[in-house]
Amino acid sequence: MDELELLQLDHPQLEVDDILTQLHDLGIGIRNQLNDARTLASKFGISPDLKGGLHVGIENHIQRLVREQKLDLHLELDLPPLKEPQTSEWFDAREDIYRFAREAIANVLHHVHPPRGSATYLQIRLQQDNRDCELWVENDGVEILPTQKGGYGTKAMNTIAEQLPEGTWKRVHTPDNQTIVTLKWSMKGLFEGA
Repeated sequence: MDELELLQLDHPQLEVDDILTQLHDLGIGIRNQLNDARTLASKFGISPDLKGGLHVGIENHIQRLVREQKLDLHLELDLPPLKEPQTSEWFDAREDIYRFAREAIANVLHHVHPPRGSATYLQIRLQQDNRDCELWVENDGVEILPTQKGGYGTKAMNTIAEQLPEGTWKRVHTPDNQTIVTLKWSMKGLFEGA
């Protein structure tokens, strides 16, 4: 930019103002992208498991529980990668969804996993239809040794669902003793900064 200004001083007939404006705008755009990259890099430090995506984080959590011998049920995992936006809004939402999944899994461990309950399987699915997404956690357990119920997990799940775009969740107990927990949200609005 300095050389263009000097060139214009030596050759006043050259019109470089438009070029200088474009270079200035380009510089601002690069600076903004670097700031966004710095913000995103700091977000990655929160949950290293999520660097590969939400599906990787959930699967890593499950595998850790299996290795630590805290989870000993038949597992049915259907965790395809989601089409994830690369925005700070999504990284925040992804952290919350990951916490929701961990809470749903913790409920299985603390309430219906043997010896406290009769669960024989745990099914976890992620689905995406365009920008509508769903996390599904299902088991077939009945609580045999009741644990103290604090209700904090339900409050956390409510809060997480409320924070997500079009977020809703529900827990359904079927007549054949299945418990299905679903979290639904939309990616709409999370792609805006991409």
